[in-house]
This record gives sequence, structure tokens and C-alpha cells, in this order.
Amino acid sequence: MSATGVTRASPPSAMALHGADLFVALAGANGVARVDVATGRVMEQLTVALGPRAPVGSDPNALALAPDGRTLYVAMAGNNAVAVVRVEPPAMRVAGLIPVGWYPTAVAVSADGSTLYVANGKGAGSGANPDGTFIGRVITGSVSIIPVPDSTTLARYTRQVYVLSPYSNAALRRVSPSRLTAHPPIRHVVYIIRENRTYDQVFGDLRQGNGDPSLAIFNDSVTPNAHAIARRWVLFDNFYVDGEVSADGHEWTDRAFAGDYNEKTWPQNYSKRRAWDLRNGEDLVNPRGAYLWDAARREGLWVVNFGENTLTELDAPDAGTNIRTPIPGLQDITVSNYPGFVLDIPDTTRARIFADSVGSWDGQGRFPDLGILWLPRDHTRGRRADEPTPRAMVADNDLALGRIVERLSRSPAWASLAVFVLEDDAQNGPDHVDAHRSVLLVASPYARRGVVDSTFYTTSSVVRTIGEILHLAPLSQYDAAATPLWNAFTSRPAAAPFAHLPSTWPLDERNPTAFRSHIPDRDLARADAADEAELNREIWESVHPGSAPPPPRRSLVVAR
Repeated sequence: MSATGVTRASPPSAMALHGADLFVALAGANGVARVDVATGRVMEQLTVALGPRAPVGSDPNALALAPDGRTLYVAMAGNNAVAVVRVEPPAMRVAGLIPVGWYPTAVAVSADGSTLYVANGKGAGSGANPDGTFIGRVITGSVSIIPVPDSTTLARYTRQVYVLSPYSNAALRRVSPSRLTAHPPIRHVVYIIRENRTYDQVFGDLRQGNGDPSLAIFNDSVTPNAHAIARRWVLFDNFYVDGEVSADGHEWTDRAFAGDYNEKTWPQNYSKRRAWDLRNGEDLVNPRGAYLWDAARREGLWVVNFGENTLTELDAPDAGTNIRTPIPGLQDITVSNYPGFVLDIPDTTRARIFADSVGSWDGQGRFPDLGILWLPRDHTRGRRADEPTPRAMVADNDLALGRIVERLSRSPAWASLAVFVLEDDAQNGPDHVDAHRSVLLVASPYARRGVVDSTFYTTSSVVRTIGEILHLAPLSQYDAAATPLWNAFTSRPAAAPFAHLPSTWPLDERNPTAFRSHIPDRDLARADAADEAELNREIWESVHPGSAPPPPRRSLVVAR
């Protein structure tokens, strides 16, 4: 934490005025700038991250000045802390840090300067949602009321912040030390992104893992290939997505971080209180050069994108040939005939397009360093009349996944390949452990075989593992701090190909024509535009006709 010259431009995230000085929070640059109002010049910029060279992730997004104007309090949303900054000459400096709740978004000081009030946007977290409550309704905020600490207390608070952060405390990264240096010789990665399922929805029926079979509505009868992959290699029963919904989930999946603007506005988007603007290519929303593919290309690696972060023109004659993306740097590595979020197109069609590319690469004797695929159809359309049922759409997604893994396992590149499969978020279903717990799969000759890995992993763990395989610098403090997946790998390869399983669920099963969904058709044409709570209810009722979702389990916690 130090004062520096002015660094990269970052959109302002908060401001506080004191006399001729305007203090500006720079969420995208881990900083606070002091601007001379009279001249408009940036006089100095202070880094408020947990280290002077920390990547993006501290997310300073709210400011408050003490009544005397000598101390600035900075909410560090990404570090769950408030920085205490002394602003008197000759330069700003961080005096210490105060631990608060999850994702502080506002800070205020009492009129006498003795008490801090901090609004924590995500409170104490989500917890379980076995009743299927939409994650946006599970998370509730909180307020921290803190007496302004003296120097001794502030020093203790500062130590506590550093101890609680896995970025600054490596002991929190639960991986065998020997595995940190003994990476398997993997050179190629295929990264598959799916939509919105929880662990219990898919793997709750697997007795060897921590699942609730009563919640497994997409069990082995619907997802035989996902189950076969988990049984053959690794069942991850303690994996959590970092994002809550697709708006922030794809950001976490693609760059191990979701910025201040995204985190603060997606609740308004999802409650229909503002127009969608979270994938427009502007630096405020989609920072230039911040993504996994950007990092790979900076190292001269070959990257190919199949659908991720793309838009498909729905009114075009062939929806699979009019693909565009607003994300800078992504269009020229995107396959032009691979459809994005068009749920009329089966994922098995996407699998065929991908398999054609694999065949071409095999014929050329080369393979991309990084391939990214979006398989979105497990999102489903709920109970929309005369459309495929949720289980039929998830079964199609599963069959596509099995065919993709089989095709890759028969490629010459398989000997040095790892496939990572995750959901961008877990918003569309119940889980008895946590609303963020989700499905993670790994397929590789170097993946361990027939084991359960209960290591705590997150989306950022997957991004970090991919980064380490490809020798990339961390994208954020989150992947820098995340536990990589090396506990799930071995140095002894087993290169036998994977044989996909045929679908056991009828792919042509359709919703009753008499049913009238409460979700408008236009909202089902775009990822997460639908009312997610209503979609969750429709998915449950499709699987359990005439049965309501499990009742909420409520508890009262009184803190004194």
C-alpha cells in the first residue's frame, strides 16, 4: 500500500470532496486518486490493495471523510475491509485496515468522527437453499458499526485482514505442497462453460459425495455422461462458483473477477429495474485486456472461442452464422458458425461443430493452447408450452458433453490435454450446502481416477489452474489467491479414450401445450433475462408435477 504516480486509467467508482481536494476511488486500479479541483490535475494516486503489486481485486468503491478532513475511509469491496487513509501532506498513506462483512459498498462516519458505519452488500454470505430460493433472494446485506479504532486496535485489525485473506495468507490455500511444484505435463486446455446448475441438482444422487438425493432432479438418468466423467476421474463435492448469476458469473469464469459496476448493478437488472448493459464492451463493464484469452494471447498462445460471450442474431436466416461479440479482442478468435445463447439449437449441434474443428486440427497436426466452449442449453426454458422439457434440454447438454470429451480423448492432443467443465453460476436450483455450490468436472489422462476431492475450490481455482498450465500471470487477486486443482491430478497418465453414453432420457420430450408460462418469450431468448425465481419454480414443477418445491428452512441468528 503506497503512493504512486498516476497509473492506468480507471473509471471512478466513488468521490469525496474536501476543500480543493477531490478524492476519487478507482475500483479497477486498486487505487484512490487526489485531484486538485481548481486545475483538474491528478496530484497523487494511492494503492490500497493488500500489496503494492497486487493485481486487480481490492475494488475500492466507496469513500467517507472524517469530519476533520484528515482521514479518508475507503471501502475495499474485494478484500472485505475498510482502509484507513491519512490524507494530510506530504502524501496520502494507508494507516491500516478494518475487517468488515462481505463486499462493503458504502461507508459513513458519525458527525463526531467516533463511529464508522459500513454497508456490506453481501452480508455474511448465502448458505443453503434446499427450497430452491433464487440466490438473489438468499443473500442479504448487513451493516457493520465500528468505533473508530486507536492505533493499537487498528494494528490488530490490520493483522486480522491479512490473516483472513487467502491472497496474503498462503496457509488458506489448501493444496499439498508437493503438488504445487509437481504439475503434470499438460500443454493444452479445453474450457467448457455451462449454465446455472447446482451440485445437488446433478450429483445429489452420488452416494460417495456430499449430496442430497431428494434434490437431484437431473440425476444419472438425465446426465449419464456427467456422472460417468465424475466416476471415472474426480467427483468434486466442495466446489463453489464465485458469481451469483450469469451477469457476474461469466466475468468470474472468464477473468476471475467481476468489477464494481457489475456487482452493484446486476441486482437492478435482475429485478427489472434497469436495462441490461453488462456485456457492451465498454471498459467500465468489460475491461480491455482483462480476460483469460487476452492473457493467453499476450504470451503468443493460440486461442479459439466457441460461443462464449457472443451474441447471435436471432432474426437471421441461419442463427448459427451471424455471431458477434462486443468484447474487445474476442471477435477475431471466435468461430463464426458456432451459435451462442440460442436455445432452439441443440447442444449436440454445437458438439458437432466443435468436433469438426478438432478433426481439422488433427489433420493439421496441431491443437490450440486454449479452447473455450459455451454449452448453454442446460439453462432450459422452464415449462414454456410445447418446448423441450427441462430434463430433455439438460439431457441434450449432457450428451453433447459426452461426445465432446470422447472426441477429444481420441485426438493425438489428448496425451497433453486437460478438459475443465463448470457452470458459470448456480442460480437455477437448490443445494443443501450452499447456493453457490455447483458442478465441476475434469477429464484428462493426468486426472486422478475414481476419487472424491473435497478440497474447497472456486471458479477462480479453475482459472488459476488453467493459468498455471499455460504459464499465465494471475488475472486478479482471486485467482492469485485461489487453491489450484492439483490435488485432483497425478503424474501417472492413463490415456484410454472416453466412450460417451447414449442419452437415456427422451430428447424430444416436450412441455404440455396447455401450460402457460408466466415468463415472456422474449426473456427466454437471452441468458438470464427471465425471472429466475419463476424459472426455478417451473423447472421443479416440470420434474415433480403437482408438487411444490421443498419449504424454506428458516433460522434466527441474534448477534450481540
